[in-house]
Amino acid sequence: MLLLMVAFTVFFFWSGYQRFRSFAYADMDLAAYSQIVWNLSQGSFQSSILGVNFIGHHAHLILILFAPFYRISASPLTLIFLQALFISLVAVPIFLIARDELGEAGAITLSLVYFLYPPLHYVNLFEFHATVFAAAFIGFMALSFLRGWFIPYIVFLGLTLLCQESLPLIVLPFGIFALFFRKKEPVWGITAVVTSLIWFTFTVGWLIPAFNEGKIDFWLLYGHLGAGPREILWSLLRHPGAIIGILVQPEKIRFLAQLFMPLGFLPLLSPMSLVIIPSILQHFLSGRPMEYSIYYHYTIELIPILFIAAVFGLRRIMVPGSFRLRPALLWIL
Repeated sequence: MLLLMVAFTVFFFWSGYQRFRSFAYADMDLAAYSQIVWNLSQGSFQSSILGVNFIGHHAHLILILFAPFYRISASPLTLIFLQALFISLVAVPIFLIARDELGEAGAITLSLVYFLYPPLHYVNLFEFHATVFAAAFIGFMALSFLRGWFIPYIVFLGLTLLCQESLPLIVLPFGIFALFFRKKEPVWGITAVVTSLIWFTFTVGWLIPAFNEGKIDFWLLYGHLGAGPREILWSLLRHPGAIIGILVQPEKIRFLAQLFMPLGFLPLLSPMSLVIIPSILQHFLSGRPMEYSIYYHYTIELIPILFIAAVFGLRRIMVPGSFRLRPALLWIL
């Protein structure tokens, strides 16, 4: 497993390095984040590229923890390497959970499928984004939950939320899942639900608006539904037919197929796959087509949940009495 991680970290970094040296990063994200992290390493929160304090763009507070790396190597390649490393780290909780549920062969197979998963490669190739850190934290949060490690669970839950203001859309439904999964220990679910609600309200309702000087308004992405959160919510309740029409557009169905098909649709056999529904809805309701395309970074927070759900989906069909079928199922996947 360690060799796989090292090999793919090198591969992911090498592919990013080749894009960097050939001037193939055509968007602004890598440049913006590189400047943000460099400024943070110097004690400044401003970004001249974004034109605002970086917190006013997204609540990527996790970048403060990674700013010291720019004291060692102040280069966009540092971010490209960290992205490659954290993409590979997601395989660790996937492997450990799969080994607990499916054995060594299942764990190795799921790890290979993860590293070969097409949306993952597109995440790595499209610029740099702080949400790649969240994918690893989500995976370790799920591992800690399943193994009953409460303190690590809280730590990784908190780190996940620090990656972006939209991450409560993953953590909150995970908390609801936890309430059903551990009915006798509701503290696991209640902690995730309450923390997510507080963090979302704080970041979206006060922190980001307070630091962006009115220059950035992400609610405009949902302007076709209304002006501001109240009108948007009212539209969702008042026009369900129109909303369903938006959600089932062909390009969005294709997006779901591209996510689930490489996993043999196995995540659909596990209730854990329900955790990604709020995040999927947020992407589908956006007026920005990039959010429902595998060619950008918007899939990264979904991937660890999809793979963990695939583990439990595969376990469900590998019932006692079908031992002869098990190796075939593993390698067909």
